[in-house]
Amino acid sequence: MEGTVILVAIGLMVIGAFDQIALVRAQNSSIGKDAEGAVDLPQIDWPADEIVLGYRDTWNVTCKCHKPIVWKPFDYEYKWDPPTIAVSIYNTTDLNMPFGSMLTITNASALMVGRYYCVHSVKEQEDLDEMLAEDVASSIYVYVDDPYQLMVPDAPVQFFNNKEEIVVVCKPSHPDVDLQLCDQITQHCLATSEPTKWFSLPYRNYETFAKFYCKANGISHLVHPVEISKNQLLKPTIVSNVGDIVPLSKTIRLSCSLELPVDINIQISWKTLPNYQPAEIDKTISVGGQITIVHHNVPPSSIYKRDLIIENATLSHQRTYRCEVLDDKNNTSYHNFRLQVRETPDDFVILREAQSREVIHRRINGNGEIMPIEIMVRYNSYPTNIAFVWSREIIGNIEENCNLILRRQLTENHIKLRINQPTVYDTDNYTLLVVAGTTHAVYNISIIVYDKPSLNMHNLMAVKGETVDFLCASVAYPSPEMWFFFQPCNEVPWGNCSMETDTETKWHAGTQEKNSLIRSKITYEHVADKPGIIYCKANNSEGTSIMQSYLLLRNVSNLMTLEIAQPKDSITVGDNVTIICSTIIVDDDDVDITFNHNGKIQESTVIYKDSNIQRKQLTLLNVGLHHTGDIDCYVSYRHVKGRNNKRSININVIEPIAPHLRSGKINQTLTVDVLKPLQLDCDVIGVPEPTISWFINGQPFAYNKNNSTNTTSIFIPYTNPMHSGLYECIAENKKGFIKIVKIVTSKRTVNRKVWNQPFLYAAVVFLILTTVFAFISLFFYKKMKRVIRNSNLLSGYVQMRPILEPSEE
Repeated sequence: MEGTVILVAIGLMVIGAFDQIALVRAQNSSIGKDAEGAVDLPQIDWPADEIVLGYRDTWNVTCKCHKPIVWKPFDYEYKWDPPTIAVSIYNTTDLNMPFGSMLTITNASALMVGRYYCVHSVKEQEDLDEMLAEDVASSIYVYVDDPYQLMVPDAPVQFFNNKEEIVVVCKPSHPDVDLQLCDQITQHCLATSEPTKWFSLPYRNYETFAKFYCKANGISHLVHPVEISKNQLLKPTIVSNVGDIVPLSKTIRLSCSLELPVDINIQISWKTLPNYQPAEIDKTISVGGQITIVHHNVPPSSIYKRDLIIENATLSHQRTYRCEVLDDKNNTSYHNFRLQVRETPDDFVILREAQSREVIHRRINGNGEIMPIEIMVRYNSYPTNIAFVWSREIIGNIEENCNLILRRQLTENHIKLRINQPTVYDTDNYTLLVVAGTTHAVYNISIIVYDKPSLNMHNLMAVKGETVDFLCASVAYPSPEMWFFFQPCNEVPWGNCSMETDTETKWHAGTQEKNSLIRSKITYEHVADKPGIIYCKANNSEGTSIMQSYLLLRNVSNLMTLEIAQPKDSITVGDNVTIICSTIIVDDDDVDITFNHNGKIQESTVIYKDSNIQRKQLTLLNVGLHHTGDIDCYVSYRHVKGRNNKRSININVIEPIAPHLRSGKINQTLTVDVLKPLQLDCDVIGVPEPTISWFINGQPFAYNKNNSTNTTSIFIPYTNPMHSGLYECIAENKKGFIKIVKIVTSKRTVNRKVWNQPFLYAAVVFLILTTVFAFISLFFYKKMKRVIRNSNLLSGYVQMRPILEPSEE
């Protein structure tokens, strides 16, 4: 790890700053052309590594190279012969690449979906995956938006026991198709992570039989039965001790190996291309004996290995070497290794992007997503141990994200950079620096992610009549055209200020500036005579965005304050007076605050300052009567005229007066009945206003204050004997003090006093009179009763008299 860091540091020192990247690119170009094969790679004239064709469309693409080339559709997993394609050969006008070939696809359908290779004509019958590794083939992947076939049709299942995987040939015809592979037995489904590749499943999970079906956009399609076979061979692996490009006179060891079950007999042989003759072409090349290493695992397996050794490498050893394997059932497989010998023994690095792209383009698909981006740079170097750094023109070195949004990877032959979730912010020029030994190389590629504008604009506050600049920033690719529109608004709320009809005559072009591939801005100058809403509109090929912000008007005089901090009440001779002037800073402008007293500028101190507020303090020590007058605070804005402002405050310095009694008595004795209210007044005045404290029996007394002007009172609504005592009021200011004493006694009183009350006398008189009246009434009642009774007897006598006495007649 430490060595890697040192190598990277050396490389960065060699390149220097990235503003010299053009020089490094030129160096890289010259390095690449020095090695044989560096210009062998065919160049496809298309900006991306894939294309999506419409159903029944016609499309053509060209390719050129310095050797004869041809287009060939190829899939390693099955025999693919797409219909309605044509390949033509022509001569170009490029002296460095005079040979050209054109691929034409007509009547496009899902049958044409796959990878098309532009390859050297002499190599078209070779394994095209090998051709890519040997830098003699380039490719492009073709999708077709076929509404009738969501998957690539008529593709059988392939399986490879020794690779410990089963490859199910199931691919979407369009990148937006949601494709899944499902196990018919377990009903488990697996989503595809790469729509250009087939599904690959672990072989160990399926012993003898399996059955799969594919689901495209939720619809089940082909069912693939898989019968596990043990009669196929893996492609062997070739490892070089010095890589595939080596300096002169080096010793090269190529090791060919593969792992198989122990019950299979294998024969490994080395050959050379193009005539497939035995590899021992001279005495400097030898082939070692075949070695078998048994691994006692479960199940047991054997590793078969055979080496090819080249002593003192020369230019004559520059060719392709093939390792072939053959079992006892005549199954065969092979792997090619192309060796390049340099004419110089110096250290070197050669970098080539796998698809020979200079720019990668990505757009949002129908699902609102962007397909992942993978840059795969093939490297050849001596020594083979390298250190590498990816960087971007805007942000510098690229670090791997912990959430795997961006991943870096180094394999035996390739350096990869993968962006899983590309956004417009990934649009940039990318650089790969590789350091090997004492040399380095640089590879450059651009990533373009298209997106509609994303806007940013802030609200502004201004003084009426002031000229303001609205700034609207955009992030987008391609760079948009931008305009402004101002809608005056004199009413609140802002909802009453609706935007007028969007007509082009009302939109105004400002001053536009492009800061990078994706960032641009526009400024618009406006005189702030009315409040309102400012609209910013941006448009590019991907869409249109509109954003609004507010323009507010304010009176700068409301932005400042002036106050006397100390003393809080009267100012008297000898006081220290503190005055503070504050202002709100507008639009990050610089301000000056100055004090003036009686026509003279006074020294002041900044006590607080940030981007929003500034405060200054003026202190007048030991003031006298001559300090009476106005204190002026001036706030001036350095960059904007018309914002200067002034505030004034008056200070009145007077002679101090000791506290004295305004009303009442100095000493007073009071008696109060229990449960009766009690109020004690301390009517004292002075300059400055005295502070008043109350005590009872020498201890501070907690009481309810009733402050009115200069009078302070104690009020007790219901007294009791515990309120009796010696009350003292002490009033004090800077000039002196005074003490007022109140002796209070609270006690119960005798009930005799209540007889003196008028209503009690009245009650007694009323009671007496009522009693007398009652006796008189009773006397007369008895008297009358006797009279009535006597009169009744007399009446009876009169009535009975004629009966008792005879008539005179």
